[in-house]
Amino acid sequence: MGLPPKRGDLILYSVLAVIFLASCAASGLLLFTARGGSDLVLEAVLDGKVVESVDMKSLKDESTIEIRAGGGINVLAAGPGGVKMISADCRGGDCLRMPAIDSNGDVIVCLPHRLIVRVRSRGPAKASPIDSMTY
Repeated sequence: MGLPPKRGDLILYSVLAVIFLASCAASGLLLFTARGGSDLVLEAVLDGKVVESVDMKSLKDESTIEIRAGGGINVLAAGPGGVKMISADCRGGDCLRMPAIDSNGDVIVCLPHRLIVRVRSRGPAKASPIDSMTY
């Protein structure tokens, strides 16, 4: 066994525990507030160009969005619960198995049609410290 902790050690451990818990709470709050937001836009991107753009606030009722892309048709179901790909005439249908998207940064990808459906916050694009060279 070891020697019992000294009074100064207990104070040091307590201060370190408080600092650790405060930093965890602050980082969790930052991640939570940065992820969501009411000023979100749904974009359908084909070959790097936005072909459809919908304000997420306008999705009060269930509606469908049809996108003709890459020689095929993709149909999205959009509503207050998020956006989900419900129909695609592509081979494999992997995009149909992707979950609904509703937060900043979420994506649905249809590779055969070269279509990316993404949710992003409105405003100018911010430079990211992570790029293709980082990975």
